[in-house]
Amino acid sequence: MLVASVSCQETPPLYPASAPNEIREACAVTAQKCTACHERDRIVYARHNPTEWRTTVERMRKFPGSGIAPADVEVVLRCLTYSAESSVDSPASSRMGRFATWNP
Repeated sequence: MLVASVSCQETPPLYPASAPNEIREACAVTAQKCTACHERDRIVYARHNPTEWRTTVERMRKFPGSGIAPADVEVVLRCLTYSAESSVDSPASSRMGRFATWNP
């Protein structure tokens, strides 16, 4: 029997409160671009190193209608790599590792 625990916790922002303005601005662009297709919690709780993020963002950029222009890539990566370095663990991450956000 599989039992799931559901929490009404709000997803944390893409950046910590101490983030500099440059990161806040990059994360505003990131939120606009990425949440067009993904829920914010998927982005916040994703665990990737900078190389993996670059591969992911470039792949997403190539989808028709993604809205991610080539010039947006570095801005989005600035947010995602900063956020990854100061990330908050998801409620499931301690049990499931990096696959906590896996969604085929």
